Amino acid sequence: MAATTPDLQPDFELMAQASTTMAEQFTRCRNLPALDQGVAIVEAMRNMQQQMQTMQQQMQTMQQQMQTMQQQLLGMEERLGGRISANNTNTLSRLHNSQLTSPDQTLAPLSNPMTNAPIDEFPATPATLANLSMASATNLLTALGESTAGNLTAKRQRIRRAIGLKEIAV
Repeated sequence: MAATTPDLQPDFELMAQASTTMAEQFTRCRNLPALDQGVAIVEAMRNMQQQMQTMQQQMQTMQQQMQTMQQQLLGMEERLGGRISANNTNTLSRLHNSQLTSPDQTLAPLSNPMTNAPIDEFPATPATLANLSMASATNLLTALGESTAGNLTAKRQRIRRAIGLKEIAV
């Protein structure tokens, strides 16, 4: 009969020692350059992501500023268009007024040079200028964008000049 060989039994002490050695060796893996560089790569990627987010925020801010500037330019364009239109209207009115030969002829009204709105209480004829009060003369000069300095006679002369009439001797 064949002799039976005894079954080999595990050596628990050797297994425990091997496990301790393996655990110790695994903890040393973090010192490997490849893993250390991997951490550095991940950190660099995080930094790049933060920089990209910062750039994106800056671009959004710049875009908002550009939109604000565009709106401001549109507003300026509208105001400039209004001023040009008022200037054209006022030039034609002054030309008409400069051709008047009688104090009772109808004046062509001027527009406010800043708003292009018709000037309230614009005198109907050159003769009505002689009857303007100090307050009315001041209001009319203000609406025409002219200086309001001086006495009533000086203001009336300034109004005549501003609306295209010939000056009268004082």
